[in-house]
Amino acid sequence: MQVLVTLISSDPQVMPDALAALAASAALAVSDVPIQEIISEVRIGRVNGEFIVNPTRAQLAEADMDFIVAATEKNIMMVEGEAKECQEEDLVKAIELAHDAIRIQVKAQEELRALIGNPAKREFALPYANEELKAKIEAFAAGKILEVSKSALGKHDRSEAFGKIEEELKESLGELSEEDAPLVGKYFHKLEKEVVRNMILDQSIRLDGRVLDQVRPLAMEVDLLPSPTAPHCSPAAKRSPHHCNPRYSRR
Repeated sequence: MQVLVTLISSDPQVMPDALAALAASAALAVSDVPIQEIISEVRIGRVNGEFIVNPTRAQLAEADMDFIVAATEKNIMMVEGEAKECQEEDLVKAIELAHDAIRIQVKAQEELRALIGNPAKREFALPYANEELKAKIEAFAAGKILEVSKSALGKHDRSEAFGKIEEELKESLGELSEEDAPLVGKYFHKLEKEVVRNMILDQSIRLDGRVLDQVRPLAMEVDLLPSPTAPHCSPAAKRSPHHCNPRYSRR
């Protein structure tokens, strides 16, 4: 499902992007469309050391941090943005303040839904699932996926190793029904993501063997080209020709 928000008219000083997510969520909250949770989104900037939720364009022009945060009442869903420089504690503080503002907006949507009588959501059929097959796939493949994930292989070699595990899995399962056959790949790739994510969180090891605080060697050259095209530059870089012309490599 996709919700399209059309902006017809706005205050030039009001940034509409974060408000669009609030509008879309509110529309779904009061409709009969089934949703898992109410969400919202805010922009947060830092101007002269002070955090501002949904700053104006004028305030944002003076900001050294500019982030958009989306969340439910309990969980952060998305963080994106930029900063000239910031400490980890500054970013954590920005996310916390943004989440506080989002909770207020989520509560307002809940109150709006209550005002129209909490309309019932429409019925829909859940896609076919086979928990027994899922368990078999996890038992066969989880350990093998973890072993490959911890081996610090290159991306191509790692993909080949995962593909080999999937082929062995399909052979071990034998012939499956038309309903179950498409689930093998779905469950396997979901398991792959889950194993890798848990390895990173629980063991602090990334796929290339680096620990979480280890950064790849970086090299950069500036003014390599006299006039690079704008699509290759970040919004902040576009404002400065000296910052819009790096030669960057990551080993």
